[in-house]
Amino acid sequence: MLVQLILFDGFDLLDAIAPYGVFTAAGMNSGGGMDVEFVSAAGARAVPSGPGGLPIPPGGYPDLDQADIILIPGAAGPTEGDGPGTIPAILAREAAGELSRLAADALSGSGVTVATVCGGLPDPGLGRPAEGATRGDPSHGHGSVGSSRGDPDQGQGGR
Repeated sequence: MLVQLILFDGFDLLDAIAPYGVFTAAGMNSGGGMDVEFVSAAGARAVPSGPGGLPIPPGGYPDLDQADIILIPGAAGPTEGDGPGTIPAILAREAAGELSRLAADALSGSGVTVATVCGGLPDPGLGRPAEGATRGDPSHGHGSVGSSRGDPDQGQGGR
C-alpha cells in the first residue's frame, strides 16, 4: 500500500509529520505492507511549511496510478487578515492550482482514498470540502463545519 502525503507552500508541519509517523509505524507493524512518501504538485523541490518555513523535500509528483491513499495536510498561519501567509490566502492559492485538480481527479473514481487533515482539501472556506469535490459522497469535517450528510451541528459524516 502506498500513502502519498501531498505538500504545498504553507502546509501545517504537524498535519504532515504526524500522519507520516502514524503511517510509517503502520508499515513497520505490518511487515512492510505500507510505504509512505512526501510528494508535491510542484515536484521535487523543498516545500516550505507555514510559520517558520521549515522545508521538506518531497520525492516528486503525486502518482494517482500508484497511490492507494493521498493525504493533504492543512495550512498554517494567521486565520485573519489578507496577507499572503494567512490560511485563507494559502488555501485560495491551492484551490486555484494543481493540488485542487489532483484532489478532484482522485475523487472522481480513481480508486484512491483521499484523506485530509484540518482544512487540507483546498477551499477558501476553511475546512469545508472543496465545492462539489465530494459529489454527494460521505465526508466528515470538523464539528464546527459539519459534513455532507448528517446533522451539520453535530459534524456527523461518513468516511
